[in-house]
Amino acid sequence: MKKYFRKIKQNRVLLATLFIVSFIPVIYAGTFLASIWDPYSKIENLKISVVNEDEPVIFNGQNIELGNKISNNLKQSRTLNWQFTDLKTAEKDLTDGDTFMIVHIPKDFSKNSVSFLGENPQKVNISFKTNVSKSKSGEVISTNAAQKLSEQVRAQISENYSKILLSQLSNVQNGFSKAASGSEQISNGISSLGNGLNSANSGAIKLKNGAEKLNSANQKMAEASNKLAFSATEISNKTNLLSQNSENLQKGLQDFSAKSEEFSNGLTTLNSAISDNSDAKNQSEHLLELNQKVAKMHILAE
Repeated sequence: MKKYFRKIKQNRVLLATLFIVSFIPVIYAGTFLASIWDPYSKIENLKISVVNEDEPVIFNGQNIELGNKISNNLKQSRTLNWQFTDLKTAEKDLTDGDTFMIVHIPKDFSKNSVSFLGENPQKVNISFKTNVSKSKSGEVISTNAAQKLSEQVRAQISENYSKILLSQLSNVQNGFSKAASGSEQISNGISSLGNGLNSANSGAIKLKNGAEKLNSANQKMAEASNKLAFSATEISNKTNLLSQNSENLQKGLQDFSAKSEEFSNGLTTLNSAISDNSDAKNQSEHLLELNQKVAKMHILAE
């Protein structure tokens, strides 16, 4: 054994080779320890790709865009090297080892975040995809980053829920205020309705009295109409009778006129016959006077 070590000491090349080989484990161990000794000293250079595909939604008049809020918060953070890109580019960078993790915010993220207020609540998910083949420390950091990001997401969702609930409570309060105002209006309406019913009742009584008076007047009018119809019938009958009597009177006057003319002619003849008789003078004068009266009657008859 001593002879063997003596030969090694005499061969400088072999001695140098043994020295270098003995330091290989030390170098490897030192390099490994250096890589994991302080994994968080340079995490601001750790590239993490963020893919935000969230689509904002309108809920109860409010614009909900939870994905954009999370992205804006990450942009303001300097703890990691956040890179905002599309899904295709992020997956290529992860495969090539240019990024350690992909944070994927789906398009229904905001929609699902408010679904708890509906009939079909949906789970809110953010997917994390890592590549640990390049660095063990990258796996540790990526895992921690995913945990912190998950906490941030939960905080954002809780904040969003709180705002929505406060808005809902405010709407409920406004609804109660409107309901109270409506109740007061209903009460006033009921009072007005009661007054209207009283007025309507009074009007109905007056209407009933007026109807009774109108009915009595109608009865009197009917009686008067009957009497008027009877009187009109009598007048018509009397008119017909008067017309007949007028015709008879006219005929009698015509006959009287004819007889008067014959009588007048007879008197004229008689007067001529006795004109020479002095004894009959007075009788003639008397007959002449009678003739004048008959003539007057004839004129009146015409």
